[in-house]
Amino acid sequence: MNFDKLSEELDALDNEIRSLTKESSYDGRVIFKHAVLSQRKDEEGNTWYTVKLFLEPQRGYSLDKVEKVVYVLHRETFDPNVIAVADKSTGFALQMEVWGDFHVMAVVVYDSKKPDISYLIQYLPVGIGNARVQ
Repeated sequence: MNFDKLSEELDALDNEIRSLTKESSYDGRVIFKHAVLSQRKDEEGNTWYTVKLFLEPQRGYSLDKVEKVVYVLHRETFDPNVIAVADKSTGFALQMEVWGDFHVMAVVVYDSKKPDISYLIQYLPVGIGNARVQ
């Protein structure tokens, strides 16, 4: 899997559909969601938001069937911008601090032995600016 290419495609998508607030965040088995957990002001007056990315199973489906989630974040902002999460107990949650709007992709790997992968996209409309992974 070429994550640099995915990151470039995500950047192109981000530029093309910046005004949208909901994209392909559902594949019939899980929904890719985000939640703003808190906010704070820094010394320069910027508002930072603590955001959690996670999966929510749909009725009749279990997260036990998911092997891992690879989050592909905005390349110019995050370092690293590709982060794998394998903790089922948290809904494959990734927490970060942001002060900007951007698209994020969740590559949901159901079974790495056979190609059962979903590419889900979520737009995070939480402000204007930058972000950092916690």
